[in-house]
Amino acid sequence: MAVRTRERHAAIHDLLAQGKTHTEICKILGLSDKTVRKFRRATTANQAFAGPRASLKQIERFASYLLQRWNQVIHDGAVLHAEIVAQGYQGSSRSVRRYLQPLRAGITRPQLPPPPPKVREVTRWITSHPDHLSEDDSANLAQVKTRSPALEQLSTHVTAFAEMLTGRHGDQLEDWLTAVEEDDLSHLHAFAHGIRRDHAAVLAGLTLPHSSGAVEGNVCRVKALKRQMFGRANLDPLRKRILLA
Repeated sequence: MAVRTRERHAAIHDLLAQGKTHTEICKILGLSDKTVRKFRRATTANQAFAGPRASLKQIERFASYLLQRWNQVIHDGAVLHAEIVAQGYQGSSRSVRRYLQPLRAGITRPQLPPPPPKVREVTRWITSHPDHLSEDDSANLAQVKTRSPALEQLSTHVTAFAEMLTGRHGDQLEDWLTAVEEDDLSHLHAFAHGIRRDHAAVLAGLTLPHSSGAVEGNVCRVKALKRQMFGRANLDPLRKRILLA
């Protein structure tokens, strides 16, 4: 191995003296690019023998400084390379990154928190009946309410209104309005103000079994037919469509 190393070193430097390029030397001797580069950098054949790299020997002079900076949470190889270059280091930044690689293996990456739920998801959790939520949805809703007192208050009012609406407990409307107005929820204040403006009708809707849903449904159907025929026919065909539909 020693004889072969010296022969390669002599052959490569002879070809260099003849003006051959790096690529031509690789083709002539049948050696890899990395091997030719190694012998080109070696001034003597002894320097070409396997052993610690010169850059590694250089960087060991700055090992204590690199470890100190690493413990100070400076893990950027380019920054550390610039700092030791200012102190006399002549190696490349790649050598510094390679030297730091064992230290990087010991870094525990912080676990990122899960992304926050979307507004639509939170709205569905709050407005759905608790029995219709899955275990995961119920747990997520409880977590959201723990993080936000405002959402906790909002969820409480929405649940109370839903129970009042489905159970026709109109007698609880005034207490619900008072509780909403006492909390700092401006969007619900506007809703409560609208209820007070039409208090009698809302109270009747929350108390009596009668509903105007059928009438409203027919009104929406007539409006949809009118929009479909706008600019296409006069009143007579529209009247027949409404009566015969």
